Amino acid sequence: MNYIFKSSRETKQFGKLFSYLLIRIPPRKKRARVIGISGDLGAGKTTFVQGFITAIIPRAKVTSPTFLIARVYPLLARKKHIYKNIYHLDLYRITHIKELQTIGFEEMIANPYNIVLIEWPEKAKNIMLKTDIYMKFSHIKNEKERALLITTKEKKITTLLKKSDLEGKV
Repeated sequence: MNYIFKSSRETKQFGKLFSYLLIRIPPRKKRARVIGISGDLGAGKTTFVQGFITAIIPRAKVTSPTFLIARVYPLLARKKHIYKNIYHLDLYRITHIKELQTIGFEEMIANPYNIVLIEWPEKAKNIMLKTDIYMKFSHIKNEKERALLITTKEKKITTLLKKSDLEGKV
């Protein structure tokens, strides 16, 4: 599925809409819902994540965890949500896959009540195999416009995105 955004505001708005769609899907049975988010520097990855998280936690201060690798946003106080945590990972600076062990990556993805958003998943090849949804942001035409390609094997997600009538626009 392809999308075009003419501004960072549109990218953030799409993150919010995508969040609203995703939280309607029940958790997986055996592991977290994992979203891989790729793209060049400044292509819109963190902007999308900001929209995604602030849709559920409006007052959250969402910044890229580039130097921390991971941030967690608990959803425990929000009873209307099935999911319990959103993890935001930025793998841009990791040099070895073992660095993920220090932040409890395997535990994060083992819990079906977690949503795990991973920027730069291609930095760790085995992570790409664990993504349910893969997003690729890219620059187009001018500095502000972005393209997004979403791929997933999950029919529920594809169906919700098609029903939302967002493809090709925001």
